[in-house]
Amino acid sequence: MIKLSTYKLLILFATLLVLASCSTKKNKWINRAYHNTTSKFNVYFNGNESFKQGVKKTKDAHKDNYTLILPVFEFSNEKASKASVSNMEKAIGKASKVIKKHSITVKPERKKGKMTKKEKEFYNQKEFCKWIDDSYLLLGKANFYERKFFEADQSFNYILKEYSDDYIKFESQIWLARSLNEQKKYGKAIEVLERISSEREFPKKLKGELSTTFADSYMKQLRYNEAIPWLRKAIEAKGKKRVKARYKFILAQIYQEFGRKANASNLYKEVIKMNPPYEMAFRAKINRATSFDVAAGGAKDIIRQLEKMLKDDKNIEYQDQIYYALANIYYVQGDIPLSIKNYKLSVRSSVSNSDQQALSYLAIGDIYFSRPDYQNAQAYYDSCISYLDANHPKYKRTSTLVNNLTSLVTNINIVQNEDSLQMIVGLSEKQREKLINKIIQKIIDEEQAKKAKEQELAQNSMLFDQNQRQQSQQNTGGKWYFYNQTAMGFGMTEFKSKWGMRKLEDDWRRKNKSLIMVINDDDEFDQDGDTGKKVIDNKSIEFYLRGLPLTDSLIAISDERIEDAMFKIGVDYKEKLEDFTKSIEAFELLVKRFPNTKYLLHSYYNLYQLNKLMTNNVRTKYYKDLIINNYPESKYAKVLSDPNYLKLLEAENNKNKIVYEGAYLHFANRMFNASISRLDDIDTTMLDNELAPKVSLLKALSYGGIKDVVKYKSELKRVINTFPKTDESKAATIILGHLNGPDYSITDSLLTVQTEDVVVKNTTVVDVVEKSIYNYVEETKHFYMMIIEDSDIDYNRLKFNIVNYNIDKFPMFDFSVKVKKLNKTTHLISIQSLDNAKQAGKYFRAINRKKELFKDIKENSLKQFTISTHNYKTLIKDLNISKYEKFYIENYSK
Repeated sequence: MIKLSTYKLLILFATLLVLASCSTKKNKWINRAYHNTTSKFNVYFNGNESFKQGVKKTKDAHKDNYTLILPVFEFSNEKASKASVSNMEKAIGKASKVIKKHSITVKPERKKGKMTKKEKEFYNQKEFCKWIDDSYLLLGKANFYERKFFEADQSFNYILKEYSDDYIKFESQIWLARSLNEQKKYGKAIEVLERISSEREFPKKLKGELSTTFADSYMKQLRYNEAIPWLRKAIEAKGKKRVKARYKFILAQIYQEFGRKANASNLYKEVIKMNPPYEMAFRAKINRATSFDVAAGGAKDIIRQLEKMLKDDKNIEYQDQIYYALANIYYVQGDIPLSIKNYKLSVRSSVSNSDQQALSYLAIGDIYFSRPDYQNAQAYYDSCISYLDANHPKYKRTSTLVNNLTSLVTNINIVQNEDSLQMIVGLSEKQREKLINKIIQKIIDEEQAKKAKEQELAQNSMLFDQNQRQQSQQNTGGKWYFYNQTAMGFGMTEFKSKWGMRKLEDDWRRKNKSLIMVINDDDEFDQDGDTGKKVIDNKSIEFYLRGLPLTDSLIAISDERIEDAMFKIGVDYKEKLEDFTKSIEAFELLVKRFPNTKYLLHSYYNLYQLNKLMTNNVRTKYYKDLIINNYPESKYAKVLSDPNYLKLLEAENNKNKIVYEGAYLHFANRMFNASISRLDDIDTTMLDNELAPKVSLLKALSYGGIKDVVKYKSELKRVINTFPKTDESKAATIILGHLNGPDYSITDSLLTVQTEDVVVKNTTVVDVVEKSIYNYVEETKHFYMMIIEDSDIDYNRLKFNIVNYNIDKFPMFDFSVKVKKLNKTTHLISIQSLDNAKQAGKYFRAINRKKELFKDIKENSLKQFTISTHNYKTLIKDLNISKYEKFYIENYSK
């Protein structure tokens, strides 16, 4: 009994001791020991482990694209970082728990007498739990991996402001620089890195981290020469062998990009010796082979080495890259046919590497473009763009080329097609039938060959399938499909034979997503899908005769198509491709073939400009004289005759803009007659193409304002007929539809307010009016504000919730929350103050993730903005929320 009582007393004493030590309001040895131990082993350890697992998941999710220079860090891949979200959320939770429950900021009892230096340092510190600064760093890093850079930066900056430990302060600044790099704030990142690199106390252990962060910043800016010394330092610093191999590979890629082939070759050799992952080792071998100066000799040995690699079964998956390397060597040697052949083999042999397929198509496209063979170039560029990632550095150029060449090739095809049809019409009936029968026979032969090939493939596939199943059963028994590499390999082969290569994305079955089938609403299909129209077989003579222009009127239509297309060809060569020689040929051919073309004056002026660009003075003078003598009243003649004419035109247009702006101000103030009077003062013959439709539409609206419906309608029709396919024409069409509607009545709102809403976005002067009282300055203090039109809201409760949210989410910031009543139902809540527009935008997005704050607010009664302190004062004076909303959308929403 005594022993049991003693045991109970001991338990009771231990419990009381633990309870006493749990408090963070006391600062005794036992409190510090308890919270340090609990923080480290019970909370921080689990959070840090979760963070490490998340980092590994990000690395595993990242797939290197060896067709580009590799990134220094895997976390730069936004898609890969999503793989670690759950782990990072757990790390954030654990780090926050340490900060909230184990922080001891109360001072310990001061000893009597004089304190030693060490005792003074201890007494003066702000935090007495050793793991709080580590937890802030963990919190920052985890938010960084979740790409919540605003929250991450807060943690890193808070450590710099509040803690004295040198090591963790330097580490925080490295992570802060990484965060700035990801936000493309490279200048600030370099500033941080240069400052800490020059400090004597900088720890040796962090030199590798510093070097890689420097290199990452310069590489993101494409300043590769400046990244080279930092990559070298990263390689020299202590670190894992596999990571060093990556840095060496990146450095070799940069050397290769800048033509330092010997340096690149040596580094690739070192990478291979370091036993990296197979794909990196393979790519290092390929790149090393092509790093030799092929033009100087030794190409035969390299080709032999690459062909040997083609025969190695381990490289089946990488044959596309080997063929691409071979093609590059042949191209340097000047053997273009063999180069094209190997680029095509690269495309055909690609298993799943869409990036490599894109580069091979691009290389062929570039060859044809340089010849120039624009039709073939367009076809290969178009294939390239269907595989090329939108973030690839060559995507923008290729996309532009595809668009420009597609326009050109479409018009070339129109000319060729119409010429062919007219040529067939010119044949005798017997010759025509003979030609069509040849076409039909060719189609029949192709169909039979295709059927025979499909039967052979189906038979081979069936035999292969049987063999694979037998082998699979023998080797793997009942192993699940996705664990069975043989079965998966067969599945890939079967898929590829049926569908070809497809990206893993939406609508993967559609090979060309730019082609969309459009079915007219007028087409009526019955249950069997019959349109009611006779379907003509493409193997009948009637099928080909129906498209021929067999009458004079159809020939005239065909000629007009050719004429339009030929003019567009000339313009495309000149403006989109800058091939001035081809453009001159196109315009001269148009003028020769159609001497009375409607594009004659435009063609002459284009030929004048082109010959001037080509410094062909004789032809330049010829077309100048032709325009001045034959078209003396044209703008082109006036420009060529009077060098000051363009300046006069520009001055007159500027004057008209000022008059137009004044007219719009009258319109906005409902002074419609004054608006019409000012618009009548404008010389419409001197207006440019942008202002002319705006002037015409504003005049129509002003007549609507005075309720002159007849004039209103006629002016709207003038806009539609004179300026088709413009935004003003679309707006006029909408308004005229309202005016002609069955339920139409002459109301002030329809004629003025409603019409203004329709066209306000189409008028340039509106921006001048709205921006006159507001100024956009990014680097100045900003507020986040809510404007709520709801008298039933408990604004004090809402303010309290926002204050709590700020304390919980942004403990390092001293935000002020203010509520201002604008009228009986409308309140303005402002959160003050944030450093600049970007920080305000980040706060905007952060608070909107806290859905509970808005649960009592009706969706249509809430408006949210960010606003500079200067504009806030203006808004409070003006109190026109819609005016600021337009300014906000224009300047902040993007």
